[in-house]
Amino acid sequence: MDWLTFIADVVKGIAWPLTVLIAVLIIRKPLIGMIPQLRELRYREFEVKFGELKIHADQAGLPALGTTSDTDSDVEERELRVSVLANAIRPLARTSPRLAILETFRQVEVALQRLLDQHQLPKAESWEELRRYLEQNDLLTWGRLRTLQDLADVRNRLVIEPGFRLTSDQAIEYSEIATRLIAAIQSKHQ
Repeated sequence: MDWLTFIADVVKGIAWPLTVLIAVLIIRKPLIGMIPQLRELRYREFEVKFGELKIHADQAGLPALGTTSDTDSDVEERELRVSVLANAIRPLARTSPRLAILETFRQVEVALQRLLDQHQLPKAESWEELRRYLEQNDLLTWGRLRTLQDLADVRNRLVIEPGFRLTSDQAIEYSEIATRLIAAIQSKHQ
């Protein structure tokens, strides 16, 4: 094999991979710009539809952030805590969407345990036990339980699946829905 044949074979071998690499580099920025508009994410058998998560939260009658029909100081204190959480999570979501979701769900769990304490129920030792307490004692409406399950599903997949990734905007949307659920949990009117 002479040098010209060798070079021709090398060019043939790298032509398609090189073409694909150049195409990806050219359209990289438009593709990255489309990620925040992602409404559905599939990874193996798991599927998240962010539009549905928001729809479930809206159907559950979760209060919008910063709104309430009560006027006492407890409500103002509760809203301040929820507002602080929402504002703290947003910058965290920009730097680490995974950590923002984990911390947000931890706050949901804290609110749920306080709800159990308020009703003098024992500490739940597992997710199944917590859900059973909530259902049996009518502590959350069916819609709010469904939203809670949706949030737990996303958090669980984030922990279980190493390749499961969410964008900053998706983490912010997740935390806003979770924060609305926390406000509902903390309110006097379930």
